[in-house]
Amino acid sequence: MMRCKSFLHIVIHFLVLFEISLTESIFSVEGQVAILPCSAAASSLRPNVKTTLLRWFHNRYPKPAYTLDVRSIDQLTTDFIWSDLGARHFPSSDYEGRLYLEVSSETPALRIDPVQFDDRGQYTCQVDFKFNRSVSSSIDLHVIAPPKGVVIRDQEDRKVEGVIGPFNLGETLIITCEALGGHPIPTLSWSGTFDNSTAAYQLNTTNTTSSLIIPLLKRSDQWTHFTCTAWNSPLTLPKSTTVTIEINLPPLDVKMKKNFKEPMVAGDTVTFVCQSFGSHPRSHIRWCLDGLSVPSKDIVTDNGNKTTSYYQRLVNSRDDGKELECVVTNPNIPNFILKQTYTMIVHCKYTFN
Repeated sequence: MMRCKSFLHIVIHFLVLFEISLTESIFSVEGQVAILPCSAAASSLRPNVKTTLLRWFHNRYPKPAYTLDVRSIDQLTTDFIWSDLGARHFPSSDYEGRLYLEVSSETPALRIDPVQFDDRGQYTCQVDFKFNRSVSSSIDLHVIAPPKGVVIRDQEDRKVEGVIGPFNLGETLIITCEALGGHPIPTLSWSGTFDNSTAAYQLNTTNTTSSLIIPLLKRSDQWTHFTCTAWNSPLTLPKSTTVTIEINLPPLDVKMKKNFKEPMVAGDTVTFVCQSFGSHPRSHIRWCLDGLSVPSKDIVTDNGNKTTSYYQRLVNSRDDGKELECVVTNPNIPNFILKQTYTMIVHCKYTFN
């Protein structure tokens, strides 16, 4: 029991000799304002205490960041206030005019405006007295640097934006998102509607990258939007960029419409119609009669999804048995052909006397 009482006596004696204060943490965003209150300044309000100096120290610099000299203020005949006009202010030139001391309230506060990333660290506010020991309090200033931007690169490490491609159907898509700067290290996320995709994330010491891999591009991936977002604090707004996927799509089908009576009669003017849909870019339709190209007129509808081609001919008896072909191709997909063939049946026109 005696040992416990002795230990308690030592602790109480320690608390009397030294004022213990917990270190407060303040978070600010680069380019904004950081305000650091000096809780130690409350000791200046005690009776019969003559305050001399208030100084702010940054743990990375040996000399004070800011000094407020109140020694010239007559504290015996007036109530002491930090905003007294007789106080002298000495901000450090290392901060290039960004330091201010707010003294409008009983608790003075150091204002850093604008705060820079290098301003982070521990700040100690020390209040000195003429006849009493100094009192200090500390604040850890955490400065958040938001990412400066987000870029997306293709497989050849080229920056891409907006509509990217065109890619081919069935091709593997690999795009990589990179956050430019930021502290703490930003988190990257992808959003979009896509199937059968996997994402691989990589970190290094200077930036964050995230690769999005779609092993097999499908027709449903056409015009899909992929947004990469970088975010590193609830105090900052996320940065994002979006790309849209363009895919070369072969036409799905070709149909020849026969808007005429069969068999055809020599001397009649007949319009042949051929339609193709599902191609991107728009399909090209070519008419061939017995292997020779013939002129036609195309009309594109449904936002380029459907192409309708018209071939008009004054048929004659020599057309009987000839093959008319509607040939559909996509200019961006070599060696791809869809076609439909029609064998013409033409009868001679009979006249009756």
